Amino acid sequence: MRSWSRSPNAIHADVAVAAATAGKHVLVDKPMACTTDDADAMIAAADAHGVVLVPFHNTRFVEPFVAARQFVAAGRLGEVTGSALRSGTRGRKPGRHKPFGSSTNRSRAAGA
Repeated sequence: MRSWSRSPNAIHADVAVAAATAGKHVLVDKPMACTTDDADAMIAAADAHGVVLVPFHNTRFVEPFVAARQFVAAGRLGEVTGSALRSGTRGRKPGRHKPFGSSTNRSRAAGA
């Protein structure tokens, strides 16, 4: 049986720990957790219950991202302190879409 939960970043750890405790494998979107302690709890729950925990980034292996990573790894940009990407609106009007759990809301985002 498969289950799926879409949750704000701030509760990724709670949902993942509950799923792992129930014996479910966990695929969690980025960011994995908002704190290192939350990430550690998620990993510990998966280990304790013999399930797989996978942080997911759906563009990790897309060619432009791979090329950018190689460019940075080769030292061609110097020290990178951040990045941003705008890849389209999927039919939405630019500037109007705020994804569920948006990282623009610091209280619900990693690093809050």
